[in-house]
Order: sequence, then structure tokens, then C-alpha cells
Amino acid sequence: MAVSKSRKVSGWILIVLLILSAIVCGLFFFGGVNYDEVEGIKAYNQTSILLWWTYILVALTLIATLLFAIVGFSNLFKKSPKRALRGLLGFVGLIVLLIVTYLVGNGDPSSLQMLSEDSNQYMTSFWLKTSDMVIYSCEVLLVLCVVALIWGAIRGSVIVKSGRSK
Repeated sequence: MAVSKSRKVSGWILIVLLILSAIVCGLFFFGGVNYDEVEGIKAYNQTSILLWWTYILVALTLIATLLFAIVGFSNLFKKSPKRALRGLLGFVGLIVLLIVTYLVGNGDPSSLQMLSEDSNQYMTSFWLKTSDMVIYSCEVLLVLCVVALIWGAIRGSVIVKSGRSK
């Protein structure tokens, strides 16, 4: 009974978020455009609404992820503390990866001076290192996914072969 109730609630939440997202995208794309003829730039009138909606969705995602992770960890810790600590080790590994990739990132804004003056105001060492952190972390996680995929295929074929021989 509880599974169907939580599925119903999450389904309705998904529908509401999709409808709101469609409305916000409609406002953004059909809300009018200002043209700057000198620079040839097109600026949408409802850009702030789209950005705020994006901020809200990211914040809700982060909050939900943290809440589910905390609840899942506490439930697993009650049943099997060893498995829960192993899961916590993965989270700590992710934090270490983010710290290392941040430290490896290049914070020198001098290589990006060809950008416009408006974008140069955001070329601080912190944001440059943060963007490098995101890029490097994605690359490392992609490589780890490929390695895990290959390892799972090899391990699965070895288990299947050894299972058939017995």
C-alpha cells in the first residue's frame, strides 16, 4: 500500500514540475525579444524567470538528494553498519575527487582575455577553478563508469562460465 501511495505522490509531483517547466519555457521563448542592433545581440525578456526556475529546481534536487541519502544511510546503518560505512566511503571518495579536481584546476584568468568585458568580470580564480573542477570530475567519473562497465562484463562472463562448468 505504501509503495503505491509514494508512487502516486511522486507521479503527481513530477507532473506538476513538468507543467510548471513547460509554462516557464513558454514564457521564456514566447515572452518577447529585445534586439540590440549595434551588437547584434538577441535578449529574451523573461530570462530571469527561467534562471530562477532553474535555481529552484537545482535547489530542490540537492535537498531531495541529501534527504534521501541521509534517510537511506540511517536505515542501512540500522540493518548493516558495515555496508552503510562502505556507502559512506563512496561519498567521501566523491568529496575527495571534487577537492582534488578543484586544486588541479587552472585559476589564471589571463588566458581568457579574448572574451567580452561583461564576461571578464566573472573570470575570477574561484569560478575558473570551479568550472575546471566540474569538467575534470565529469571526465574522471566517465572513465570510472567505463571501467566499471568493462569490469562488470568481464566479471559476469567469468561467473557465468564458472557456473556452467560446475
